[in-house]
Amino acid sequence: MKLKLMEGMYHVCAVAGAGSDYVLPSLEDAKMESVISLKQGKEHADLMYAKNSVVILAGETNKLDLSLERKVMMMQEVKISNVPETVTGVSVTIAPLYENLCLDGTYSGINGSRTVTLTNESGTGVWKNTDGIYLLEASGNTTVTVRMTDAEGTKSYSYSFSNGLKANYRIRIEGTYISKEGILLSGTMTGAEWAGERIISFSFNEDGSSGTGTVPGGENVIEGEAPFAGTMYEGCYVLSNSKNGDGSITVVLMSGTNKFGLQFDAGDQTSVSSAVSQAIAELAVDGIERWRLPSLEEVKAVVSGYDKINKVLKGAGAETIVPDLSFFYVTDEGTISSYCVKGNPDFGKATRLRAFATLIFKQ
Repeated sequence: MKLKLMEGMYHVCAVAGAGSDYVLPSLEDAKMESVISLKQGKEHADLMYAKNSVVILAGETNKLDLSLERKVMMMQEVKISNVPETVTGVSVTIAPLYENLCLDGTYSGINGSRTVTLTNESGTGVWKNTDGIYLLEASGNTTVTVRMTDAEGTKSYSYSFSNGLKANYRIRIEGTYISKEGILLSGTMTGAEWAGERIISFSFNEDGSSGTGTVPGGENVIEGEAPFAGTMYEGCYVLSNSKNGDGSITVVLMSGTNKFGLQFDAGDQTSVSSAVSQAIAELAVDGIERWRLPSLEEVKAVVSGYDKINKVLKGAGAETIVPDLSFFYVTDEGTISSYCVKGNPDFGKATRLRAFATLIFKQ
């Protein structure tokens, strides 16, 4: 576009993708805080936004380039497998989401949500949706709720995590219904090449939820005296014991048993995440929720202190650590990887998995 303007400083805003499905401010009434809202019953488009400032002086010709940034995320696919034949409906809801985009590039409205209804692929036990749905960013701590309906009514399974879903990421959620344990879900957030990758993995059933990856989903709060580091608690090794400012004590547990021989495609993080989530669910101890993979620092602490740890594990009849093997851990970006003290980690069937959990003890 070309404009002839008076002298002065101008803020130039550009919104791409806001077509006829949106309510736009009029030319006369447009302000920086003006809201671009979605019309009732319509779906978000691939919204992008740019803003820049330019000073116009008399007799000068100015050229301004705007680099657009995506303001939405896209839910590529939601799939739940192994759903019982008695189930007549499955849906997934994500909340809270921002409701509108403003002309200054900010969001407004914090109580939005989006429910995706899944379609039954007859005879396969799979319910899925692959519409490619655009969503504005999460406005706070995010909750994913799965609802399954049968003749007895509707059951809801929810999982919350503190890291909100951000724009410019593609989201894929894959779940497997396990008749005795509830639902096992793994989610992969894959952004454009400059946005990186983050894994969200969690399992949940009627009794609660557990998570792995960079979004732990909260802590287990327990009333009582905290166990000391280097001891056993509920069949698990107490890796650390640290006092918090409010007087509570944070304890990190490591499962007393391990898993290996996991079946996955090492080049596909979704496949790895699904296999890891199922293994963690099998290692989980009753009464303790939100089991997860360890961080790199936690794995290194275990390997470096294996001699002392093994004495405690052996005395309790638990499985000991073999320090020169590879161990699963999750990176700061949420990618599942493996660590080996020898510097050449295996990432396959021989990689060991220990489940970790964080507990908060309050007197």
